[in-house]
Amino acid sequence: MLVKQQDNYSAARLSASRLIRRFAISQPEEIVVEDLAMASGVLVVEGTLHGSEARLVRKQDKGIIRVKSGAPESGRRRFSVAHELGHWFLHGDVSQFHVCTEGDLRNYSGSNQEAEANTFASELLMPTPLFKPVCWDIEPGIATIKKLADKFGTSLTSTAVRFVEENKENCIVVFSENSQVSWWRAKEGMSDLWIESHQKIHSDSAAWECFHDGIPATKMQQVSANSWFTNLRYGKRFEVYEQSMKLGKLPLVLSLLWVIEE
Repeated sequence: MLVKQQDNYSAARLSASRLIRRFAISQPEEIVVEDLAMASGVLVVEGTLHGSEARLVRKQDKGIIRVKSGAPESGRRRFSVAHELGHWFLHGDVSQFHVCTEGDLRNYSGSNQEAEANTFASELLMPTPLFKPVCWDIEPGIATIKKLADKFGTSLTSTAVRFVEENKENCIVVFSENSQVSWWRAKEGMSDLWIESHQKIHSDSAAWECFHDGIPATKMQQVSANSWFTNLRYGKRFEVYEQSMKLGKLPLVLSLLWVIEE
């Protein structure tokens, strides 16, 4: 199952990379998702949507992406369009109609279509040739991720995922809801550490403070490895640094973990 999941993610990234190469994009500001959609036969419009952030309707080789009007941030709107383009390129043989909620746009778990569309969108808006050079050698932290999100015009969550993938340090991004882990993504190769699905947030973590006090940590702080990982191998020791922040007014917390093996 893990191999199939990675294959699906790789196919999604490859599809986005082809689109970037097709238009010879060399700077983040050249990534205009509406233009990329139009060139692919898809019209982007804004309008009223109830219970969803975006939807894609396809008819043969033409399509329409409707994005919910009044999106609170441009990065979120751009990601919504890019996500629907992911469905357009990846899932045409599955469905002619996709309706995506706010939760779908934050879904990076498993090998389902929404996670694949998010992987496509992340690579499209933050292409590896442009993103990796500017994030490879910088120290992990949420302030750093916010700067990258501003530079690439992307959402904080999607930027955090791409940072973990491309930064040289061993990092993990964790998305939690209602004081339990919803999903997490680690740098490739970090097979020694595992966070349980729906794991309760530990009271020693910075994430717990965000859920209960709403006060984010201003910088990475050291926490107990056991506050996140329950499968530590005997004889192996890790230092774990964490920074967490609450996302909006909902009970959602984004955590960045930096793992240093002693």
